[in-house]
Amino acid sequence: MWRLLPIIAAGLVAVAALAGSGYAGYWFLAAGAAESAIHDWMEAQQSQGFEATTEAVVVSGFPGNILIHLDQISVAAPNHALDWQWSGQAIDASIDLKNPRQIVMLIRGSQHLAYGIGAQRINTEIVGKRMTVQLDLRNDRGLESLSLDVGGATLTNAHGDTPITVARFQFRANLGAGGGLVPNGTQMSVRFDNLVLPAHTRGPLGNTLSLVQANLEMLGTLDNGDLAEALADWRDAQGAVRIQESQVRWGTLDLSGRGGFTLDDQFRPRGSIDALIRGYITTIDAFHAAGLLDDDERKSIDSVLRFLGQQGPLTNIGLPVRMGEGLIFVGPVSLGKIGPVLPLNQPPD
Repeated sequence: MWRLLPIIAAGLVAVAALAGSGYAGYWFLAAGAAESAIHDWMEAQQSQGFEATTEAVVVSGFPGNILIHLDQISVAAPNHALDWQWSGQAIDASIDLKNPRQIVMLIRGSQHLAYGIGAQRINTEIVGKRMTVQLDLRNDRGLESLSLDVGGATLTNAHGDTPITVARFQFRANLGAGGGLVPNGTQMSVRFDNLVLPAHTRGPLGNTLSLVQANLEMLGTLDNGDLAEALADWRDAQGAVRIQESQVRWGTLDLSGRGGFTLDDQFRPRGSIDALIRGYITTIDAFHAAGLLDDDERKSIDSVLRFLGQQGPLTNIGLPVRMGEGLIFVGPVSLGKIGPVLPLNQPPD
């Protein structure tokens, strides 16, 4: 999807730059410029190692908003270290000539995403009841911000596992002033409501995260081009993500905190959060009942809490949340494994 954004942005810049002698002439010139920009962008991607195709580009809407319909879209990077392909059924975009530096896109139908390195492949199908993207351009014609709002989404893999679902997913990024795919200083917010992870159905916290929310800041620049190489360069240049604010509600676990993370040599998140946990004892009881803490460990935690003067089932306690070596811990309790952000056994060369 990120690679599709300049398609519409290019058309939008063309609209903003036009001056017409009459509204009808202005509208049709703008519409023609937007359609041409889409085709030009697709041709230009070949020189950068990408492939972009669509079966149809239809521009309509006169005399109101310029409406752009893209049918059967596909974007791929077949020759990158991380080769990937995204395809979607349709995208409908709307440009209001009164505010030509803002565009709203509706992503319709199912989408397919396949990616991997070498023989390791991940294939997913994404279906959302509602998928909306909004783009805002700066006066210098660069992308200022983008937001994504997805309602009722289902993510299914090719192995036939029970799908992951989310009632609502929201993402917003206010891009920093520099270049690259994600410039230094980019501010991001992400939120999941009622995220259901079937793999955790039998776990002590259950399979439903009622809320996952975070405000983030990008430290370092993630460059354009091959994503695997860009992530490695960002990590090796001491790139990190600052967690300005976060909150997780998962079963009996209710925590909030601030911290940060980067990636280790296997592209797994590594970092920590200084967290405030509400009802920590109730969560410990759940892990003890599930056999993830033995009696001695449970007693040791009780001793520490008594020493700190923290008692009662609704006690709030400050504890570090740590991510490292592929595991995530809340205090002394492991919540399980945390995998790489890319399907890698080894980092790219």
